[in-house]
This record gives sequence, structure tokens and C-alpha cells, in this order.
Amino acid sequence: MRRFRPELLKGLTVLCIFFTVIVSTELLLPYPIEHARYTSIDIRKIIQNPIPFEGHEISSAATVSTVITNESFSIAEVAEGVILVFSSSVGHPREGDRVMFRGTSWIHLNNSILVHEFYTLDYNSSLIRSIPGILLFLVMFFTVFTIDLNRLAFVTRRR
Repeated sequence: MRRFRPELLKGLTVLCIFFTVIVSTELLLPYPIEHARYTSIDIRKIIQNPIPFEGHEISSAATVSTVITNESFSIAEVAEGVILVFSSSVGHPREGDRVMFRGTSWIHLNNSILVHEFYTLDYNSSLIRSIPGILLFLVMFFTVFTIDLNRLAFVTRRR
């Protein structure tokens, strides 16, 4: 019988533990995690059963489909089928924006969420933000490995 290398077994063990934690967390905690008085939950889960969250402060994310603005408030319909109501002091998102927001759920009463604050997600972040992470990865990688030009392979450094 062929023996597996010990580092391969350690790596597979860590991977299995990681997947076990992720799957068990998803199965055992399918509902919200409360953070700073706001309950973080997916809008689709609220739509399925809105009564427990009626009048509660929630935190979630949505994609804005259309926006109607007024002097005192703005109404945004989202792709998930809910209406977000923004006061003029909060501002309003643009059509097509993906927003993370905090607000009070009134989905059962009138299919809306009164938004207290929101943040527009930026998917076009520049590469400059990633450069420190890339450099750190390269430094850490080459502290463990070196290039063997005879075999054209990465090999562990001898100590």
C-alpha cells in the first residue's frame, strides 16, 4: 500500500476541518447573527417569513432596480422584490447599484424597509488596493520556497 506524504495528510485534514465548520455553521445557524443591534440576514430569507423581523432593525444587501426620488425621501425597488425607503438626509443609490444597508423591516406590513444608512459596494476597485497583499504573498511564498532552475520547480528551502 502506498503511503501518503505527511504534509499532504495535514493539508487534507485542515481542509476537511474547514469544510466541516463551514457546512455545520450554515446548517446550524441558518438565521441571523446580531451585530451592533442590527440583525444581519439575507432579504430572501426575510421574504420567506417576514413576521419575526417586522419592526426590527436589520442589516442586509440588495441590488437596486429602479429609483424614484422626491423632496423628502427616495424609493428604490430592488431585484429581490422589496422596496427600500431612503430619507433625504441619508441620500439615495443609483439604478444598478449593489448596496449594503441597515434599516427597519416593514416587509410584512407594506413590503418595504426604512433605510437608516447604506453603503454602495464598489466592484471596480483598483489593482493598487491589491498590490500590498500580492507583495506580502510573494514575500511569504519565497521565504518558504525557492526556484530550482535545474528541474524548473519550486522546492522548499534548506535550513
